[in-house]
Amino acid sequence: MATILVVEDEQMILDLITMVLEPKGHTIVHTQDGDKAMEIAKESKPDLVLLDVMLPGLDGFSVQNQLYEDEKLKRVPVIMMTAKSQMEDVFKTSPNVAGFIAKPFSVKDLLEKVSAVLKR
Repeated sequence: MATILVVEDEQMILDLITMVLEPKGHTIVHTQDGDKAMEIAKESKPDLVLLDVMLPGLDGFSVQNQLYEDEKLKRVPVIMMTAKSQMEDVFKTSPNVAGFIAKPFSVKDLLEKVSAVLKR
């Protein structure tokens, strides 16, 4: 299956994502810090990034931009996770942003979004 990088600072959400996606055969790598996201992305070469907008260190917007500016990572799809639904407009023109998940999210919504993006 896929290697998914989860960049999320809330441990409960990180645990939920891991509990939902690992049994589906996905490998989860993660960080709770925006500053470490690029380092981990370069090491793990993910198939998908689940990226929180509000993070310690670099925010999700900055991480998403760095992913896109990196020649080896620019084609990796990103699903932005945010509790602020109005943030979607900020990312709509970003070519590597493949979707959004509003927090709080349901397990069904998470599975559907991840599956849809990975099928592309």
